[in-house]
Amino acid sequence: MTIDIRLLRQVLALSKHRNFARAAESLHISQPALSRSIAGLEQSLGVQLFDRTSGGVEPTKCGQTVIDRGQDILKKERELRREILLIQGIEVGELSIGAGPFPFEISVSHAVARLITRNPNLQIRIDKDSAPAIVNRVLSGDIDIGVADIRHCEEFARLTVEFVFEHAIACCCRRGHPLAGRRSLSLDDLLNFPIVGTVMPPALAALLSRGHAAGRKRGHQEFSPGHHR
Repeated sequence: MTIDIRLLRQVLALSKHRNFARAAESLHISQPALSRSIAGLEQSLGVQLFDRTSGGVEPTKCGQTVIDRGQDILKKERELRREILLIQGIEVGELSIGAGPFPFEISVSHAVARLITRNPNLQIRIDKDSAPAIVNRVLSGDIDIGVADIRHCEEFARLTVEFVFEHAIACCCRRGHPLAGRRSLSLDDLLNFPIVGTVMPPALAALLSRGHAAGRKRGHQEFSPGHHR
């Protein structure tokens, strides 16, 4: 008995959306085509994979087994495709990158622009996420490269890490601002006023959250500026 990779993708899509219409839309196929595929797979396996209800569908015990194993199979299939592309060279193919909000703004977007210029046939996907989520996605194989502040990460042994260059931070204010024209400023002087910027990593949170006007900590102890850009 052979199970097509395409059918596994359809099973996983139906499991995710729990609705034939939404799953079909995500797969860019018609709902009847998806229904026929699932029914054909169930007939081939001799078991029911989903219980149909008025509110949608729910995986059966056999269906959940197919879903769990299917996720592993599709992950291995993606890894195989990536390895083949690496052997061929990165000039073609796909590259998925995860970046924290701060690294994305200051370096990743510019680096990707240069990479695409040199390799126009390369398809790149960039997802912005928190540092812990990026680490987990790298380890699971969901993304190829992660760019984030991982100083608080406990998974260093399982990662290949390359440190990027340090970045200087420049602060500016409008003309007429109380800080404008002052020749000497301390960090506390800056933190007496709201900051406009991206969410900043935990390493900066302890420093920047000293001034209540500047912003606040949130989530994984990241710093959320007083005003968002």
